[in-house]
Amino acid sequence: MQKSQTSFPKPKFVKCFWGRLALFSVISMVLFGCYWELMLYPLRVGSLLWLKILPLIPLIPGLFQGRIRSLQWLTLLIWLYITEAIVRIFSDPIENLIWSCFWLGLGVLTLITAMIAVRKIRSERIYEQKTLR
Repeated sequence: MQKSQTSFPKPKFVKCFWGRLALFSVISMVLFGCYWELMLYPLRVGSLLWLKILPLIPLIPGLFQGRIRSLQWLTLLIWLYITEAIVRIFSDPIENLIWSCFWLGLGVLTLITAMIAVRKIRSERIYEQKTLR
């Protein structure tokens, strides 16, 4: 009697360099957003502003696999974080300016890398389709 072998599909990891960079920047935003709002410079004690990073978390598995749809959603969603960073640069006290600029830099980096990754992955898929014909 043979043992039944269950084979789990290996998860695909994004091959595109720009997709990997987008994944890294989203993970950095999640970690820094939690650290910033919980320990570094909370607005007040018991603030729930750290919950702002929750919309980024469901995108991480899709970014890990290099899905275009997740990258497209990321390019739409990231504008909220960029806008929040700009508002905080001009409204927060001066001691928080560095962290707000860092948050803006992470947001812009994420936007640019996600846009380039979408372009590269699309062009690779179009090239593969043309070569298969």
